[in-house]
Amino acid sequence: MVTSYPDENARLRAQLLEQQNTLRQMAEYNRLLSKRVAAYASEINRLKALVAKLQRMQFGKSSEKLREKTQRQVREAEERINTLQEELAETLGEQHDPALP
Repeated sequence: MVTSYPDENARLRAQLLEQQNTLRQMAEYNRLLSKRVAAYASEINRLKALVAKLQRMQFGKSSEKLREKTQRQVREAEERINTLQEELAETLGEQHDPALP
């Protein structure tokens, strides 16, 4: 079957518009994903710095009670780092389907 030029032109224009829309959606998704990754990285770095500071405090002159508190804070921060790193890995492993919102 032979398609007329105007029909083919209209079909190609519609296809082009659809592809452009998909590209816009993907660009927006990538922008949001980049923001999430940056937020995860920032929080992980902040927590790592906190862990380093708390570990230095453990070896200073302090009471046993303060040392226990510092050790607990280090454990909590390290657990949060692990959780964030897992979430980040899941985020980076996501496959985006542009047809989905």
